[in-house]
Amino acid sequence: MDHIGHLGRRLADVREAVELLQHPALAVNLDTSNYALNGQDVVGAIRALRPWIRYAHLKDVHDTPQGPAMTWPGNGYLPFTEIFAELDAVGTDFPVCFEFRGDGDPVGHLRATLEFAVGIRGGEQTSALTGTNGNRR
Repeated sequence: MDHIGHLGRRLADVREAVELLQHPALAVNLDTSNYALNGQDVVGAIRALRPWIRYAHLKDVHDTPQGPAMTWPGNGYLPFTEIFAELDAVGTDFPVCFEFRGDGDPVGHLRATLEFAVGIRGGEQTSALTGTNGNRR
């Protein structure tokens, strides 16, 4: 899923490409806010692309005077409890990153993101935050 208004901005386009090309080297980098900012259901996108997800950019979306915009996870309204559950259901270990612009206090935002992620996992730092063998993702 690319940025707003660019080719590949719809789930149907991404899914069609991976199904058509069917190459073992082709995978999906799931970007949570890009789906939401393009009017797509993030949780539905994870379910639809589950066989191809091998990386994830975790961003949130919040409302600004200019309209919806990306922000750090936990500073918006995306359903991260469901997002983490669906990413767990992918069934393979893959890297995730917390992606945001870093405006203002990037270190503070990263700390808040980590606290948020661990909090919604009930203090558990497994699956979407670590590999199944305990290695950090």
